[in-house]
Amino acid sequence: MRPDPEWTAGPPRTAPGEGLHQTVARLARARPAAVALVAGDRRTTYEELDRTADAWAARLAADGVAPGDLVPVLLPRGTELVTALLAVLKTGAAYALLDPDWPARRLGDVLADLAPPLLVGAPDAAEHGLPVWSPPAGPAVPDPAFRPAAVPGSHPACVFFTSGTTGRPKGVLTPHRATARLFRPGGFARFGPGSVVPLAAPAPWDAFSLELWSVLLSGGTSLIVEDPYLSPAALRDGVTRHGADTVWLTSSLFNLAVDEDPDAFTGLRQVMTGGERLSPAHVRRFLRRHPGITLLNGYGPVESTVFATTHRITEADCERPDGIPLGLPVPGTGVHVLDGSRPCAAGETGEICLSGEGLALRYLGDAARTAEKFTVVRIDGAETRVYRTGDLGTVDPDGLLCFRGRADRQLKIRGHRVEPAEVERQLEQLLPGVRSCRVLARPDATGTTRELVAFCRPVVPGDPLPNAARVLRSALVSYQRPAAVVSVDTFPVTDRGKLDERALLALAPPAGHGGEPGAADAPPPGAGSGDAGRDAARGGSGAVTGGAASSDAGSGPRDATTAAVAEVFGTVLGRNGVPLDVPFVELGGTSLGAGRVCARLSRRLGRPVPVSRLHRHPTARALAHWLRTTTPPAAPAPDPAGPGPDPSDVPLSPLQ
Repeated sequence: MRPDPEWTAGPPRTAPGEGLHQTVARLARARPAAVALVAGDRRTTYEELDRTADAWAARLAADGVAPGDLVPVLLPRGTELVTALLAVLKTGAAYALLDPDWPARRLGDVLADLAPPLLVGAPDAAEHGLPVWSPPAGPAVPDPAFRPAAVPGSHPACVFFTSGTTGRPKGVLTPHRATARLFRPGGFARFGPGSVVPLAAPAPWDAFSLELWSVLLSGGTSLIVEDPYLSPAALRDGVTRHGADTVWLTSSLFNLAVDEDPDAFTGLRQVMTGGERLSPAHVRRFLRRHPGITLLNGYGPVESTVFATTHRITEADCERPDGIPLGLPVPGTGVHVLDGSRPCAAGETGEICLSGEGLALRYLGDAARTAEKFTVVRIDGAETRVYRTGDLGTVDPDGLLCFRGRADRQLKIRGHRVEPAEVERQLEQLLPGVRSCRVLARPDATGTTRELVAFCRPVVPGDPLPNAARVLRSALVSYQRPAAVVSVDTFPVTDRGKLDERALLALAPPAGHGGEPGAADAPPPGAGSGDAGRDAARGGSGAVTGGAASSDAGSGPRDATTAAVAEVFGTVLGRNGVPLDVPFVELGGTSLGAGRVCARLSRRLGRPVPVSRLHRHPTARALAHWLRTTTPPAAPAPDPAGPGPDPSDVPLSPLQ
């Protein structure tokens, strides 16, 4: 499949383009007073953002950052984070966004791969063994002698870290043009002056680039979200107070919002979703409730930077037996369904391979893997560099790409790519009592997303592995943590000698009842460090460890608010009752479960309950105390800034 001619007028463009920071600077000169960032009550104009980034870039350069360096950035989501990214790019270096909640082991592996001159972070980040450069406080005064680096679109811009089969994350180095190609006029979605897009995705993820650069490259406004993700409450607030008109949601978050607060979408112009297979039932409910909102399915691995294809979903798509299509290529991207190097005919299943400006430059420190996954094939008589995704697909009679599964074990958990082999290797290294391990996926308790279950053969037969939960919570990133760890003496096999996955999954506790050693985000402040799996429970022929196995009995609720919170905790967790002083995550709660808790409490109590508050007050008693002792905010007033000027009044940059 070539790019849709209506979007790109032919094959991928090969002009060198310019750096992302150069486009932002151009917009800052054209519209200096336009609002670039909104964080709470704080507003930053394009002129302020660009001036501050210039000043910070000069200091970074003076401290040793040079063109071609890979600079890790370890800051919370906020104005300083965005400014720091621009500053790094202005030095000619590339940035790598890291997550402060990543386990120390993962951070160490990532920093070793980057080999950076310094780390951009808070002063306490010095524990990582690198010089730390912290954003300066106070007004920024650019050095008149500093000149931002002028780079072509092929120059490295950022590094994304994703799951790898070796037990270490893979660093994917992408150029400026890979991001810039997505946001040309006439592309897959409408972005421009007046666009307001919430910035809520995890910073290390390429969806963060989608949310941020879609507006900063087109003169729009980035609305920085305080909640850990775009919860229904944060979505409502963004639309009502700030005029948010476009959002990105993983299919899991999309399902959550449709289930818990379908009217939270009211006022949006377009919704982008993907990262996992879409639920036709949820899509159908959304389209019937919001027929005027454009709903886009986006597909693409990080090696092709954010999206490779998109599809505007209709209700008829929900009836397709093969699922909702992945769609047509985005600007600057080619899609090819191949059997080896042979192009497949329409309707024939093959491997989805991608070409064009979105492709990554390489994997960090892994020339062999780069050569294996990025190959050159002859397509239409031309030698073409492609990325082999490992996804299987077909092209239907309408020319739409359709998903047909995987050629390997890779899967998606809440939109994050997970290699089960990587998780298995880490468990075998982290748990000395484990001889071997097998990790499988299953639907979670809601049926709207998937979770991992780890089946472990202990060194000592019958060992229930009671310390597994504590170890895994501190060592694995959230989306790699199993919902339950099941101790088994043997792995069942089929008549053909293959692993019997169905028999293994039958040994696990039901979803939502076996505890969860950290499938939620890293334990929130106050969650404590107790062993969430201290009371192992026998299940079938295996021993199960997971979230806190403490009895549901406990001191009863003492007021109506505490009773309401405890009841909602129990409903979401599938329990008849919950202890009042055990954190939600240790009871088996997930990050998406936290969103359901807050949405249901908000509806029940008639007031906003941000997910960030549950993270700060993680027990039923603590959250109830916060609800009793705080005054609900007044109904938000519309943002006085309005939607912004008409796009036709703004001069376009070369990227546009």
